[in-house]
Amino acid sequence: MEPVYILGVAGLVAAACFLVARGRPAFIVVIAGGKGRIHKGQPPPGFIQEAEDICREAGIAQATIRGYARNRSFVLTFSPHLSREIQQRFRNVLGVHC
Repeated sequence: MEPVYILGVAGLVAAACFLVARGRPAFIVVIAGGKGRIHKGQPPPGFIQEAEDICREAGIAQATIRGYARNRSFVLTFSPHLSREIQQRFRNVLGVHC
């Protein structure tokens, strides 16, 4: 086989491994119009209210927060438009509520 095909297949295998290792989110919270709602799973109690407060204070109208279960805690991923400072505020809130 040509090297291009071998690299392509290797790339697909690597992408599949990455997606499997990443797993599925334990919860998804969607903030729209300043209101948070659970899209999937169950976030820690009080997390949605705190997330709404952060978004209101920062002037964020829309955001998606995903929580992946890792070792008795969660790893969060965010909408790409959220700044690192806002992301850290969400992580701090999660630490308080877990």
